[in-house]
Amino acid sequence: PQTPDPPGGRIVRDETGEPTGVLREWSAMALVESILPPPSFHDRVTAGWAFQERASRLGVVSVHEAMAGIPELEAYRELEREENLKMRVQAAILCEPPGAPDRIAAIREMQAAFRGRLLRPQAVKLFLDGVVEGHTARLNEPYADRPASRGDLLWERSDLLRTVTALDKAGLQIHLHAIGDAAVTLALDALTAARQTNARRDARHLIAHCDLVAPGDIPRFARLGAVAVLQPAWFYAEQNFAVTTLAYLGPSRADDLYRIRSLMAAGTRVACGSDWPFSGELNTFNPLEAIQVGVTRRGLTADAAPPYLPEERVPLTALLDGFTIEGARADFQEEETGSLSPGKSADLVVLDRDLFAIPPDRIAEAQVLLTLFEGKTAFRAEGL
Repeated sequence: PQTPDPPGGRIVRDETGEPTGVLREWSAMALVESILPPPSFHDRVTAGWAFQERASRLGVVSVHEAMAGIPELEAYRELEREENLKMRVQAAILCEPPGAPDRIAAIREMQAAFRGRLLRPQAVKLFLDGVVEGHTARLNEPYADRPASRGDLLWERSDLLRTVTALDKAGLQIHLHAIGDAAVTLALDALTAARQTNARRDARHLIAHCDLVAPGDIPRFARLGAVAVLQPAWFYAEQNFAVTTLAYLGPSRADDLYRIRSLMAAGTRVACGSDWPFSGELNTFNPLEAIQVGVTRRGLTADAAPPYLPEERVPLTALLDGFTIEGARADFQEEETGSLSPGKSADLVVLDRDLFAIPPDRIAEAQVLLTLFEGKTAFRAEGL
């Protein structure tokens, strides 16, 4: 009970001050994880193999590991050495405050040590804030239910700008986690500082999540060439929406979330992902489920709430692109995969129905019949 909240984290407590057992954000979870036995090397390799088996059944043959450390990279490398890596793995190496330039040499060494034909630890991951549901996303204005709090910022502004500028100068791709509008602004400010200092290049820096974006920041993505990495499976009013998101943000800000159409209309490159296994009520890495939510802005169940911000719905083609060619482009792999074109890898998925010929609210019912990776069968439905 006497343990204080760690920087950037929350120990959820009841009305008496006793911990409830809920820990929010990495720094809080580390209080427990640090005394638990870590997974063994064998555990990680086995888990990687098992994930691939599940992923291939859903038509997934390329992933972006958004926070990779040495243990994760060692497991992926072992799978590749054994010729058991059946997907492309782009990995982002975590960089924590105070960050670069001191970390650049170590990051370069990790990249060189683990880079393979399919495993590419190319990006560097920086967390700027937390999440709205934990009151840890950094907002421009205080939380509606906590007038004294605007959430947490995990970097000092000067440290972040210095780090992003140094990473960009070193030619590294930067992957920024930013959920609150203040965090998104800071991410864009950091990329602006890097561009003003360094030579321009095709950097394709990533800003992940972008749940709440200030209207004035929407055009900045395209101007900076920043890629918004969004999670369409979140784009609906889930069961706890009223008691969490709506109560925490208030009606006006809750009506500004997940502006994918606005970002696309402003020329932003949008790649889509799952953020699995860190998600909300719909904890999925099934692209078809995420695509249905993104197209309809409703949950998957028959009793789901009405469409959430229906004006932000986007066409099916836009989300298919987000999960294929735009994802490949975000990882500098559009010449290899992401579309069916002469000379590219034969990475393809066969479904049991035409997604354009069915109602949008039936997309998630489609089944994968065949998944090919580099022309080889990764999954084939029984009976085919």
